[in-house]
Amino acid sequence: MKKIICLLLCLVLVLGLAACRNTNSEAPDTEAPDSEITTSETPASIMERCGLDVDVVPSGAEDSTYRTMELDTDAGPLLTAEAAFTLDGIQYHYRLAPDIGVVTDAVYDLSQLDIPDAVTETAMVGWCDATLVYQPDGSGKILWYDIAPGLIYSLDMDQDASAEALLSMAELLYTPAQGEVG
Repeated sequence: MKKIICLLLCLVLVLGLAACRNTNSEAPDTEAPDSEITTSETPASIMERCGLDVDVVPSGAEDSTYRTMELDTDAGPLLTAEAAFTLDGIQYHYRLAPDIGVVTDAVYDLSQLDIPDAVTETAMVGWCDATLVYQPDGSGKILWYDIAPGLIYSLDMDQDASAEALLSMAELLYTPAQGEVG
C-alpha cells in the first residue's frame, strides 16, 4: 500500500511539474547569463507554480532571494527553482529541478559553474549519490539526483569550500520529496 501511495504522489508531482513547464510567466525582473527567464519570487509562489520547495534557507541567513529560471539543456528548457542567501559571509545558491530526460550517467549541473583546478569527490546526500567539485578554501559545488521523485539538485558556495562544508549545507537544505529527512 505504501508503494502505491508513493507512486501516486510521484505521479502527481511529475504531472504538476509538467504543468509548470506550460505556464507562461510574467515578464522577467532581471536576466541571468545562465537562463532564459529569471523572476524574483517567494518560496510560496514557487511552490504554487512548480511544486518545488525552496523554503529551506537556514536561520541566520541574510540577503535571501528566490527565483525560477529556465536553463537551456540539450533536451530543452529546464524549469529550475533557486534559493540564494548569504550565511557567515559565504554566498550560497541552492537549486532544484525536475528531470526532463537530461540525467544520464552524470547529474545535470544546475549550478552552471566552471571551477578550474578543482578536487572532485563522491559522497552521499541522504540516500542520493552526490558529486562534489571544489577548490579547497575557494568556490565549490555539490550535485545530486533523487531518483524516486526525479529531482535534480545543486548547491554552490563562493568561498571556504570543502567536502565537509558542502555536505553539511546540502544535508541541512535537502528535504526529500518523499517527506523523510535525508
